[in-house]
Amino acid sequence: MASGACSSYMRGDGLRTNVRIYNTIPDVVKQYSLDKDRIAQIYIDWQSGEKETLLYKTIYDNAKRFACGLMKQGIRKGDIIGIGTDNIQEWMFATVGVQMCGAIPLHFVFQRIDGKDIEDILTVAGDACKAIILPPGKDDVNVSVLEQIFSFGTDKGSISSNALPSMQFAVILSMQHTNDKIFNMSDVMTKEEVELPQLDPDDAAGLFMTSGTTGSSKLVIHSHRNMLIFGHHAQIIYGLDNDKPFNDRSFCWLGGYPQWEFFTGKTRTLVKNISQVPSMAKYLEVVQQILKDGDCNSAFMILPLLQEILRQDYPPFNIHSLVASGQPVPSNVLSVVGKVCTRFASAYGMTEFGIGTWKEVQQQSDFADYEAGFPLPGVEIKVTDGDLCLVDRGEDGEVWVRSSLPILGYWNDPDKTNQMMTKSGWCRTGDVGKMTDQGSLIVKGRISDSMVKIGPRFVSVASIECKLKMHVGISDVVVFSYVDKKQYHCVCCAIKSKGNGLSKSDLDEYLLDKEHRTEANFLKKLELPRSYVFLEDFPRTYSGKVNRKKVAEICKEILLKEN
Repeated sequence: MASGACSSYMRGDGLRTNVRIYNTIPDVVKQYSLDKDRIAQIYIDWQSGEKETLLYKTIYDNAKRFACGLMKQGIRKGDIIGIGTDNIQEWMFATVGVQMCGAIPLHFVFQRIDGKDIEDILTVAGDACKAIILPPGKDDVNVSVLEQIFSFGTDKGSISSNALPSMQFAVILSMQHTNDKIFNMSDVMTKEEVELPQLDPDDAAGLFMTSGTTGSSKLVIHSHRNMLIFGHHAQIIYGLDNDKPFNDRSFCWLGGYPQWEFFTGKTRTLVKNISQVPSMAKYLEVVQQILKDGDCNSAFMILPLLQEILRQDYPPFNIHSLVASGQPVPSNVLSVVGKVCTRFASAYGMTEFGIGTWKEVQQQSDFADYEAGFPLPGVEIKVTDGDLCLVDRGEDGEVWVRSSLPILGYWNDPDKTNQMMTKSGWCRTGDVGKMTDQGSLIVKGRISDSMVKIGPRFVSVASIECKLKMHVGISDVVVFSYVDKKQYHCVCCAIKSKGNGLSKSDLDEYLLDKEHRTEANFLKKLELPRSYVFLEDFPRTYSGKVNRKKVAEICKEILLKEN
């Protein structure tokens, strides 16, 4: 057990006093709308490159009309409305409108054309869920998805489902879309004045899906106050002087939700209809053109996109600030400094608590592998052992986060909430990490993915992954355990290589040599991976993270055929 100055605990300075922090999202949008020319967002069409500007006044006016229409449809404070995601203006009208009438937006993503994943997530929401709003999708594909889930009544918009008995109506996330059976937004909107409920900053502002990296998604509750504090944290990470950011994340994820705009009242640039971009290569082309045009002075990116940019000898843009988040950042990514940006920041967070820590640097040597940095204002971090006691700095353990804002837990799931949170407000992240002597957090990965028992010993998956990711011929790695036909527990490495003919013996030798070079306890042959499976690409979750579960399933099928 650690004690005193050497213990793995750090606390961020307090939040700045700002009236916008204790407010509601509709109220701050209303305040910004008083400046009739204030721009909230600039949408770039990924096909044509054309720009659309969205004013705060336009958001407020359309959201209010939509809120009044929802009230006339019977929606009341505390009801839940599912909103499928796409980065379009109508999403902003719908989200703020649902909040205005006191209902709770449930932000979700989906992939299945039979709608089963939508049905699953709305089932988690329970009987409070009354309506669904979906973007039309390419060639109206999402209309067909709705038809797979619901039966349509004789009244336009009305729906029913045995699996979802509380659902009342469906809306297409478009002002002009025409369909005899489903509302568009204009059908719901009304100019008639309807008394809207009084909102409180501590009311729920939204339900957000967890990434589902290792299993099914849960729904996390966040209040208006929480979202505005997250906006304050985003402002710090972007850089207080950077007021023209590009953000490549989808609205439905906390990293892409418009909390920065809601807190600052400034302008964000983004890609319109991001869900319809056909490939990473095309998306990379679009993003680089946006940043090359010079309208943005900072950018928030997921790590896979940033790594694609780094594979180019001469990226066609240079901006002041670049922020990476979503997964631990290897230090070799910091070669972006001086190449495409002058300032780099990493951010560590989870859907459950927002952003917890951050680290900014202006030279690569100041950043350690997988460094998540220092706590943001109002955030506490600690690292504990299996007995929940603080470990010394430099020792691995489980990362915990506590925040001055309330962590409200999972919707309709008190058991998982209690597993995730202590009575004193500490949130169990499930991540393995350590704290440096300076108090900076290093996050290595998920605990569930990080230790595998091989014979009598525990092998560190995170350690193997970290070493292999430093190999010049490897793009990405997932290490997992499996049981062979003789019921032995084995370690397998899924390798996304750069096409340079790596073999098992090459990688075994590299792992052993790497241990000797770092003067750590070298891996015994028993602890080397039994198998390596080489894949062209890794499947990913909705949020862009590697889907470790799917990677393991693919590899296990290959291993079974080979053995």
